[in-house]
Amino acid sequence: LLLQNICKQIGFSQGLLYLKHTDQNPIMFKIAAKYAFIGELSQIDTVETGYGINGQAAALGEPVYIQDVPKGYMKIVSGLGEAIPDYLLILPFKKENQVMGFLEFSGFGGLNKEEINAIDKVINKVFA
Repeated sequence: LLLQNICKQIGFSQGLLYLKHTDQNPIMFKIAAKYAFIGELSQIDTVETGYGINGQAAALGEPVYIQDVPKGYMKIVSGLGEAIPDYLLILPFKKENQVMGFLEFSGFGGLNKEEINAIDKVINKVFA
């Protein structure tokens, strides 16, 4: 419900919440919630730190914003059809300087640096 509210309030088309699943190396993150995601979860259910776009964001511990989403990475499906999103935003959240999880959002249009920074601050307060 929290993920759904975040997506609706900010205007994201899709959202995924990953939480830390293991502490040993490699650190793994597992999907804990999804919003408006239609696709095969078995391929993205678990993410290893450093692998893929979201795994790299988790390794860096910093927001990652991509305006040219790679073809085939994800698609947004609605009653009107399907399309590749205009952007992808991955926001890791930390507790005591340790990444505990991350949110992956996609949508249409775009975000500026101020919006990304504001969303990142809110996410880190909510998930701290």
